[in-house]
Amino acid sequence: MEDDPTDMREAAETARGLGIGVIEGMSSSELALIRLDRGLRGELSLPDAVVVDLDLGVESGYELLRFWHANRRVSAIPLVVWSRLGENHKAVCEAFKITGFVSKHEGPAALREALEALGSTRVSTPKPNLT
Repeated sequence: MEDDPTDMREAAETARGLGIGVIEGMSSSELALIRLDRGLRGELSLPDAVVVDLDLGVESGYELLRFWHANRRVSAIPLVVWSRLGENHKAVCEAFKITGFVSKHEGPAALREALEALGSTRVSTPKPNLT
């Protein structure tokens, strides 16, 4: 979930570079929540991984974090926060037990490392969908 088109494109290119085939970009927490809810109801498959920006200008990515954390099936999906927000937000992510936190200031290489780490925590090599 990303509201900046450049950052969304950069995240998608990073994921594609890892061989991730299906990528869904959501520009708002509302759209991402609707997408996850449809997955829970069986209308769509749940994604294999989620990358979320916490600072969406008018909206907050924390709505998605709350939903992710509160639902057992959704919280089983690896979630990486990729945000410009600082260390205090990283501490919040750790409290939510988020899979990974990457500062956008570290660049796409750090996002790539976080996504690669998802593969090492899974039983099989994932081809995740990114929401």
